[in-house]
Amino acid sequence: LTAWAAVPSLDAAVTLLGDMKILVPMKGLIDREAELSRLSKKITQVEGELARGETQLANPNFTMAPAHIVEGARAIVEQKRKDLETLLEQRRRVESIEA
Repeated sequence: LTAWAAVPSLDAAVTLLGDMKILVPMKGLIDREAELSRLSKKITQVEGELARGETQLANPNFTMAPAHIVEGARAIVEQKRKDLETLLEQRRRVESIEA
């Protein structure tokens, strides 16, 4: 990657592919309201998945499961936190684009 590719543009949509972020220019190319709606739905979905994972990890019965299962659940929760952070940042970017 070149140095400029590592810095997200304020007017570029970010899509997640594992740990990789794909930037797509947005200004003049997207329906701002449709993108905000899509992001809101995705944020709600990820928030629900994160809450379920955190609830599972807070359950003392679950934490007595084999270590690899508990660690796997912790890794999923951590990834959901990162995904949520990225989605919230993306929503802020889309909201800043002039309609």
